[in-house]
Amino acid sequence: MEDTAYFDTKALVADILAGKDLAAVMKRHKLSERGLDKALATLIESGDLSQADLTRLFSSSQLIRSLTWECPVCRKVLPVAIDTCTRCGNAR
Repeated sequence: MEDTAYFDTKALVADILAGKDLAAVMKRHKLSERGLDKALATLIESGDLSQADLTRLFSSSQLIRSLTWECPVCRKVLPVAIDTCTRCGNAR
C-alpha cells in the first residue's frame, strides 16, 4: 500500500459517508493507515468532510481510533497528521 496523498477525493468521501468498512476503503483506495490519516487530514482541511463525519467515522472503527487524537481543551477529534487543534489552537 502506498503512503502517498494521491486519491480520488469524490470516491473516497462517498465511500466514507456511505459507511463502508474502513479496511475495505483503505484497500480500494490503496491507502496505508498513514496514507488514510493524511487523506483524512486533507479532506477535513478542505471541507470535504465535516467534524460530524469524522466523529461518526471514528466512533465506528477501532482501526482508525489509533489515527486520531482528541483535543483535551475543546474535545474535538482530529487526525494525527494535524498537530494543532483547528477549533481552539491547542497543540498536541
